[in-house]
Amino acid sequence: MRKLHPDKALAFAVKPCTVMELCSDLFGKVANTDGVERTITLIREAKDLCEKSFSRVVAPAPPRGLRYEVVESEVGRRRYRLRWLPPEGTASAPVCRYLVAALDPAYGKALTITILEPDYSEELKRFVSVDELTSFVLAEEDLQKMPSLWKQPTATVQVAAANEAGQSSWTKLEIWIAGTRSPASTPSSPSTSTSSESEASSPSQCSHGSFDSEIQRRSGRELQEWLQGQLKVSLMSWLKTLHLPTKGTKQELIERILDVMGVANRELPRRHDH
Repeated sequence: MRKLHPDKALAFAVKPCTVMELCSDLFGKVANTDGVERTITLIREAKDLCEKSFSRVVAPAPPRGLRYEVVESEVGRRRYRLRWLPPEGTASAPVCRYLVAALDPAYGKALTITILEPDYSEELKRFVSVDELTSFVLAEEDLQKMPSLWKQPTATVQVAAANEAGQSSWTKLEIWIAGTRSPASTPSSPSTSTSSESEASSPSQCSHGSFDSEIQRRSGRELQEWLQGQLKVSLMSWLKTLHLPTKGTKQELIERILDVMGVANRELPRRHDH
């Protein structure tokens, strides 16, 4: 058997390639190759193609519309379900996993709680794809090693998307911890207070239930135009049920709702005035 020079032998230490067509073509050519030199050349070509393929993948954008709902408020068993929308993905920025973290005041930094990846679910008896990984239950019983997290009025949680190229920036959200004192409200100026009272006393154009159903059955430009015709207090009320920020101008609230519903402003066609 012919011995290989050490420099040539190192050529075999290449990264694995997931392109099945490339591997099939490679082995087909190897079968018809007379010498080892030709085999090494083919492997080097395969390595170059794989590296070029990986270099086109970039880190995904951050998750959108992060919100939460209270599942259990009893101290010692508190549970909060986090929900989010997938980032606006492209072929070059696929999402492979999600990272969920929480700011632990005892350490003064965010600690990763879990990493959600596609896997077989024993509960569902089927494989769960990454597209279905858009929620996570933050449970006090599962996080007993982070006691300081549950002793503060509000907790900061954050979610990021990641793939082989890297990780997105964090999408952050503050949740109110049941059983602790309510966070102090920021005093408002007389003019702001008067404006808020005026808005709160104004009759809403539709009840919360019908408001939510109207939002759900609309999309795109139709949803944006419908929101423009609603009272600001109705927009604030709907956002409050999702524990999302309610401060800002009416236009900012509309953009926040559009973001939650997965409608980006740049996706909406511009209106042409004649």
